[in-house]
Amino acid sequence: MTHVHSRSRGHLPHHAEKRLQKRGLRVIIGGKGQATSRDSAGIMNTQPQDLEFAETSLLALKTLEAQLEGEHYFLETVRETIRSTRGLEEGATLPFVDFRNLIARGGHDNLIHIAQFYFFLETLECRTPNQLEALINSHNTKVVDNLTPAEKVKPKPPSDRFIAANEITQIRLTLEYYGELVFSLTELGKLLSDLMSTSTTANLLKELVVGGVFEQVGGPALDQEHRPGFEYQGPATTNSKRKLIRPKPNFLTEYRESLLMARAKIKAM
Repeated sequence: MTHVHSRSRGHLPHHAEKRLQKRGLRVIIGGKGQATSRDSAGIMNTQPQDLEFAETSLLALKTLEAQLEGEHYFLETVRETIRSTRGLEEGATLPFVDFRNLIARGGHDNLIHIAQFYFFLETLECRTPNQLEALINSHNTKVVDNLTPAEKVKPKPPSDRFIAANEITQIRLTLEYYGELVFSLTELGKLLSDLMSTSTTANLLKELVVGGVFEQVGGPALDQEHRPGFEYQGPATTNSKRKLIRPKPNFLTEYRESLLMARAKIKAM
């Protein structure tokens, strides 16, 4: 139930209370929960369960606020990185033509999904080819389990979500070559396919590369305008057409900082 907070220590006017009741609102006066009912003398009565509900609801609201503030900090650091890379003034609106996927509805949530993915890998210390392959196998199992009846009768799992054996081999070789987690746009799209479409992932990541938040290390240049001479740099045994990218160090550092900020504010409540 939605709550309204009033700084007044007195009683609400009866007509105001009635309007709130019609809207399905419970009134909180002076930080204390008050049931929207009156006794025979017309005095509003307080019920203990309402006081407890009000307190827990306020704590939940503050927790959410702390989380959102942390996310806002992270999103603004990403935007400032892009502004700096593109030579825009501080606080300037990002050009829609270049960053339509980031600006679009849901773009910020999708950016958080990408940050959470890399934070998840870091937290699990997923750093070796065997660990990464185990994670991919878990992903593939989930894809198969979630197939529709029509998809299950097909000879092969959907290629836009399922990571095939030859792709796993190339991912392993790439990790061994760079000594860190480097993926292609296609591979990242598949790994994040339960959160957003593969095309959305690829397009958003392209914008992050153009904006200087991620960097490309191999494959055909994503940003031909600024990197016309870019050449593939990767293991010779893998497909040279794979567009390999990785986040710049500041990306994960700032996301981790945003989580710590939210945690500190929640602990201080």
